[in-house]
Amino acid sequence: MNWKWLIAKRFLTKEQQSKSRSVVLLAVLSVSASILVMNISMATLFGFQNEIERKVKRIQGDFIIDAGNNIENGEPNPIENKLVNQFLDSFGAQPWKNQVKQIIPSTSKACVLKSQDEIEGVLVKTIPTNQIEEYLRGFTQEQSKIHDTVSWIAIGRDLASKLKLKLNDKLTVVFFLNDQNDTRPRARKLIVKNIFETGIDKIDQEIAFINPNILIPFTPPNFKFTQIEIWLNTNQESPKVRRSILSILPAGDLRLNTLEEFNRVIFDWLAILETNVAIILTLMSLVAIATMSTTLLVLVIEKTSFVGLMRSMGARNNSIRMVFIYQSLIVAVVGLLLGNLLAMIIIGLQNHFHWISLDQNVYFIKYVYMELSPWHYLLVNLGALVVIFFSLFIPSRYVSKINTIKAIQFK
Repeated sequence: MNWKWLIAKRFLTKEQQSKSRSVVLLAVLSVSASILVMNISMATLFGFQNEIERKVKRIQGDFIIDAGNNIENGEPNPIENKLVNQFLDSFGAQPWKNQVKQIIPSTSKACVLKSQDEIEGVLVKTIPTNQIEEYLRGFTQEQSKIHDTVSWIAIGRDLASKLKLKLNDKLTVVFFLNDQNDTRPRARKLIVKNIFETGIDKIDQEIAFINPNILIPFTPPNFKFTQIEIWLNTNQESPKVRRSILSILPAGDLRLNTLEEFNRVIFDWLAILETNVAIILTLMSLVAIATMSTTLLVLVIEKTSFVGLMRSMGARNNSIRMVFIYQSLIVAVVGLLLGNLLAMIIIGLQNHFHWISLDQNVYFIKYVYMELSPWHYLLVNLGALVVIFFSLFIPSRYVSKINTIKAIQFK
């Protein structure tokens, strides 16, 4: 830094007037408010998306393998046993198998649940009896002791309310079998041993879980399962594992779905929220740019005599412009730090106390979850700083329009 910069720095820090200090304070508050809104918006988006994804993933896994001829929203077609065994045998020989937490083949079948007064159509899904508690871990549950010899069923709280059922109540499950172009109903009496609540209507109202032994008489001997669900270990790369699974999957007969593809309606809805956040980020960026540009212009006008002094000492317009740009950047950095600090405090308090609640029937979760990684903080702040920096070059051109003689005489 040469002598001109030293004089400029000393002049700017010691000769601040009350008006410019007020402008600087307002600029700091405006930038901090902008970065606060940006961080809160992104934290809400990521927290919302991640929490719903975690809920669906607990029930269905990261990947779902099913029959290639399945029709969307239709009853799942069964998979031939030899294809399931072929996939499991191939998987057991793969070097990347330690990236997979668990694989559960299961069967889903459409049926009708009938209580004493009500009837509801659902899709039942088999879950091994010894895994039902772990399967629904993390959700609100009412349950009684389950063992494999009991004809048990687990239903959502909304479904239990519609059917007017309580824990340990009995209900009738009616399956429909196709036999030589003739549809025959088959009924079974089951006991409600678990009432759960995920908050997601697609699961709570449309899916029930049952003892695998119940569906054995209703499935062909060579077609035991309708899907294979795969859960990955935490922090595994899904695209890489997906390619590996596809490489051992029998071509044509089976298809591999990601969690997003299998629940397209839910995740398409979540994707719409990204547009809203993008609009908020754009508006807040414009607010920060406008504030800092106005602040720089006020500083230049307040320091008109300083501009004349620097020119008389031989400083070029570009050098003088950079003095004001760097001073404005210091103001912006202070605003960013304050905004980040406030955002961290608000996110921490919301996640701990859950002050902002939501209608779970609409949003699938009871309160707002906020998640923002250090990497996202860095991107938001770096992006805001770069945008502010380049936007300041336009108002700083006002320096070149100041007359040197009049500037020295300016008071």
